[in-house]
Amino acid sequence: VEAAEERGIRIRRAARDVIVKSVADYLLSNVIFGLRNGFQNVGVPFPGASWNLTWNSDGVDLDCSKVGFIGMGAIAAETARRIRALSKTCELVYHIPNGIRCRFEEGTFRMHHIGIADLLSTCDVIIPMVPLTEATSGLINYSSFSMMKETAIFINMARGKVVDTAGMLRALNEELVRHAILDTTDPEPLPKDHSLWSLKNCTITPHFATNTTHVRKELVEDIPNQVEDTLEERGILRLEEQRMRLELSDAYRITREFGMDELVWNHISVLLSDGTYLITPGSRMFDDIGPGDLVKSSGNVTADIIHDAVYKTRCDIKAIVHLHTPATVAVSCLEMGFVPLAQEAAPFVGRVGSHPWHGVSNDREEQALIGEAIKDPKINTLIMENHGFCTFGRTLGEAWVLAYYFDKACQTQLNCLQTGQKIKHPSEKVLAHAAEQSVLPEFLPGACEWDALRKMLTRTSRFKR
Repeated sequence: VEAAEERGIRIRRAARDVIVKSVADYLLSNVIFGLRNGFQNVGVPFPGASWNLTWNSDGVDLDCSKVGFIGMGAIAAETARRIRALSKTCELVYHIPNGIRCRFEEGTFRMHHIGIADLLSTCDVIIPMVPLTEATSGLINYSSFSMMKETAIFINMARGKVVDTAGMLRALNEELVRHAILDTTDPEPLPKDHSLWSLKNCTITPHFATNTTHVRKELVEDIPNQVEDTLEERGILRLEEQRMRLELSDAYRITREFGMDELVWNHISVLLSDGTYLITPGSRMFDDIGPGDLVKSSGNVTADIIHDAVYKTRCDIKAIVHLHTPATVAVSCLEMGFVPLAQEAAPFVGRVGSHPWHGVSNDREEQALIGEAIKDPKINTLIMENHGFCTFGRTLGEAWVLAYYFDKACQTQLNCLQTGQKIKHPSEKVLAHAAEQSVLPEFLPGACEWDALRKMLTRTSRFKR
């Protein structure tokens, strides 16, 4: 990859989504079959009359299992999504080794991050899904297997060199784990006389997690598309920009419709795939900003400092909403800060960062401080003390709807304080549960609301005519 980049050669991944889903299907089938001791029982005859309730019953149901991923890339995330669709009670955990970039957001699919020792020693299934780098070569070694439960299933569908073969062979000979399922090995192909082939507690498949006619067809057919897309990238970027200009101008008008704007100040931006972002020119009322009015540098130093800092720090963020609504500014001035009290606050439990006021944000040195405040990938909202707030999203709809609910949650907090009565705070358990629910696909901010909000504009315009 580095050599290609040095020579200005673009690298594309054909049929990426299809491949991810195919490997996730294959991995899921291995997880379930492995938990049920299916690999050890291939060819085992039914005992007939000697059968009883305890015969061969030490398999584990998916509902009762704990599955751990080391690394959370696209395949791991898709597999976790499929597991969660099948089981609400299967415990899903993950660990991100040092030096591995991760865009996965903790809490998604009710997953939580744990230490590597905890993962290895408590999980029924251990699945490394990291890229092969100097840091991950030999990541799983004899010591790793020594920490696993004797009943654990180990599945490797990452690169073979992620596992130290000699250490794994020793661990399997000593029966430190129940079974190893290897779709990749080191070396690959594995020599015919290698000792791994003869082990009863090891199943080796020929690196064929994507070997289906459908995947091969999609792969071949997508290659010309990738070439064409690369050659026509400028045209594609133009189409993307046109689409995002329409959506962003809608976001400004919706903000005005809900009375969340502040004359010509405040700003909403959306990141384009070429690394630039669209933003308000800073001299128009929000309901007067059309698609053609949006610019790639606002000319407003404050806006550029805030948005540049966020996009440079968090590659998962694709849209930013920065507003000064009365309720959020008031909460930003409170010593207690933001306190989640009701249902609309669920998406913000444990996800709100803070940044002290430095006056008008016109100092480039402040960017590092903003970046530090939001570097945790869990953060979806930044309170700018005595100033306002920002919300962040992987889509413009997510960022805007988060802004709406954060403003509402702040209003609820202020309303409760104004009563002078003792506030009934939700328990930590309830807050944690609500926070988990808020990132489920069906409840993710913007998943249901954004299209409806944009349709509202069309309806409003029609009624005004």
